This record gives sequence, C-alpha cells and structure tokens, in this order.
Amino acid sequence: MILALSVSLGATPAKGVVFGEEIISASTQYPWVASIWYGYEGSGGYQQICTGSLIAPDVVLTAAHCISDVGVYYVQLGSDTLDPNNTAAFYEVDAAWKNPRYKRKNLINDIGLLKLTKPQSVVTPMAYARKKDSAAVAKTTNLEILGWGINQAGEEATYLRYTKVKQQRQAALSRYTTKYFNQNTMIAAGKYLKRERIYTGACNGDSGGPLLANIKGETKVVGITSYGGRSCNIKAPTVFTNVAYYEKDIEKGMATLLKSAVVLNRAMPAITAEPSISASTGSLTCNAGQWSANTTKVEIQWTAPWAIWKSTSPTVTLPSRTYTATKYTCVVTGSNRNGKITRELSVTVPVGPTAVTSTDIDTTSWNITPTLNQVLTCIPPTWRSGDVTNSFAWYAHNTVLGDPTQGTLLGQGNTLTMSESIESAMSGKPYLYCVVTGSNLGGTAVISSFRVQVSFPFRR
Repeated sequence: MILALSVSLGATPAKGVVFGEEIISASTQYPWVASIWYGYEGSGGYQQICTGSLIAPDVVLTAAHCISDVGVYYVQLGSDTLDPNNTAAFYEVDAAWKNPRYKRKNLINDIGLLKLTKPQSVVTPMAYARKKDSAAVAKTTNLEILGWGINQAGEEATYLRYTKVKQQRQAALSRYTTKYFNQNTMIAAGKYLKRERIYTGACNGDSGGPLLANIKGETKVVGITSYGGRSCNIKAPTVFTNVAYYEKDIEKGMATLLKSAVVLNRAMPAITAEPSISASTGSLTCNAGQWSANTTKVEIQWTAPWAIWKSTSPTVTLPSRTYTATKYTCVVTGSNRNGKITRELSVTVPVGPTAVTSTDIDTTSWNITPTLNQVLTCIPPTWRSGDVTNSFAWYAHNTVLGDPTQGTLLGQGNTLTMSESIESAMSGKPYLYCVVTGSNLGGTAVISSFRVQVSFPFRR
C-alpha cells in the first residue's frame, strides 16, 4: 500500500527507527503511540504498516500515505509489544481522512486521521502542536522519534523503538533541495554520527509516527514521520510533516471523520447478538442474530446435510423420525463494502427415541381396587439415548386389547390421583393405561403400559 517516492534522490516513505533503543514498557510510557494494521478482503489477514498518535479519545494522527481508499484498519494502543494476538488492545476504525491537498508523488501535505469505531477511555490522548507553537517548534533542537518499524538490520519490531534526534534543516535542504523539502510544512530531524557518517532516524514501519518536542514545558507531537532515504538510507535525515502548520486541517479532518463514519463507514460488519440455531417440534431455525448498523446484507445458507444443501430458508423441516444421527449446519454471513464476517453453527439431530424397556404402572397386581385419593405413578421406559423428553397421559378403555388413546383421557402427568371423578369417568371402562410419548429432535415414540383393571367402589 505504501509506494516509493519516485524522485532522483531516492527518497521513500519512512516507517521505523534505526539505531534506536527499545522501550519495553510502552504500555505505561507511551500507550498513545499506535501501531496501525491494514488488510483487505482476500489479503489473508492484517499487517502492521504504520505508526500513529492518539490525539483524541477516538482519533489517531498519522501520515496521509498510510491511508488507502479501500480496505480495513485496526489500531493497537497500550501494548508493550507489537502483538497481533493481543486482541484486547485493538480498536476498529470506521472512518479515515487524508489531507485533500496530499500529493503522493512527493509526499506534500502528508497528514491523515483515523477514527475509532468507539471512543476508548483506557489510553489518554497526546497533545499535539498548534499554530501558536510554530515559532517554538522551529527553535527546538532536541526531539524524539518513536516507531514500531524495522531497524537498520531489517528486523521487525517486538518492542516500540525510540531515539533522540536534532533538527537537520540544512542537511535536508542539501540532500533533498527546496523542490522536495519545504521548511514551512516539513521538519527534518536525525542524529548525525560523524565518525560513522550516518544519521539515526526512521525506517520501514514508522510512517505516521510521532516526532516529539518539549514546547513550553509540555511534550507534544510536533511532527509526523513522512519520508527518508530509499531503503532506509541512513546518510540522509528523516523528514516529518510539521503538525503545527496543519492545525486547521486537523480540525476540518475531525469533522469530516464524523460524517464519513456514517456515509462511508470503513469498519467491518459487527455482530451485536450472536447467531444461533433453535429447535422446535419437527424443525430447526437458523437465527441470523443481530448486526451493526453498517452491515448491508445478512445471508443464511444451510451446508449440511445434503438434502438441504444451499437452502437459504431460515427454517428447515426435520424428518418425522431419524434412524441415524445427522449433523445440521448453517452459515450466517454479514457483509458490507469492506468485507464479510461469517459464523458457522451446527447441531446434531439424534436418532429418534427407541425404548429398551416397557412403560409400567407402579402396582403389584393387574387387578386393583384402589382407595380414595390413592396415587398411581407411571414409570417411563428406559430409552436407548439419554436426550429424550417424556410426556404422560392416562386413559380408560373398555376392552383389553383396545387402542388406549381411543378411550377416555383421564389426566396428564406421571401420576394419577384416584378420585370420585375418575371413578365416574371409568364407568363401563375398567381398563387403565398409561401412555408415554418420548420425543427428541430425531422424532417421537409412543409406548403404552400393559393394562390394569380397576374395580370400584373404592376400598374404605
């Protein structure tokens, strides 16, 4: 994404700190120094490309050349290391702005902003130079560079890198000439090591990072790492965008970010309530969940079993009974112009209920004369699988071999209390049955107890 500056002097966008020191406690010393991560659909992931400075609870200051018109950004803040697995420190970006006067060919007006999806309260923003600070910035000689980039040996950063530098205005004019170095809008800095004839400064990985100075007793971001010698040419100082010059541009950019977050949202779709699969008698429903407002499309597709492959219906009908365990899988995809997020959900529909014992009524005799208010209990069968739900129904019938469910329903539940109303209902129908219906996602099975003949009147 970051392109080389095509000038005869061989300058290139700068991205890191060479011949610097490591800050092993960046989370406490410089938590506001952001590493900027970028990716686009099909890229296979996100890469750290630039550095930035948190200047508001939800705004990161960086270089314009770090910002692409497409793709997705994340910002890492308050981390000791450059660690993509530290997801707690990552913040999604929903809007990006680069100076409309930015010119890529020679990195003029190289300043940009990134807006976080939500303001964060963990890291305190850093002050930046304003127009009133311009004179003080020009006179300041002692400065500091910070960056997450590679070093002079091409080694990627583990820790934030730092070095002290001095202004190098004359060296920049000599090296880059006034055609490429503008003293009003740019700052040149580095530390010249005379015996080695090299400058400490920036290298790949730190574009957009901060140049710091003490202005009237307060440390401020006075510069944005912009460019340096090609291939980290350490024989030239690094050039920074002069932040104080762009105070009004930054203010306009922040206002633009608020509008762009709504109109041209750069964030990926987000799930606010996770998708799920719910079951009801005879069917499964793939629930899409709830998605962020910037999600433009939510799709559902079943991928298994084969019988419903590619079905886009949220609800699918289950067979009346299954004889083998079957895995049902649906995929929910939320998408927008920036990419897509998917969730795969599965549930295994078990084999329909199969009884391995019979239903029984807790009595020692097939012929009983109950007492008033005697409680009979229906004992359900033992099922082959343990995921079966039982429901109970009691029936009276007038024949030994009749279908119990064609008789008179006496009650439901696993117990039946013998009462005068039961005696009345069983008049002419002396045979008592308990019917158990076992059910699971795989279907239902009905098991009837052997009949018990009931004699009335009650025993007193």
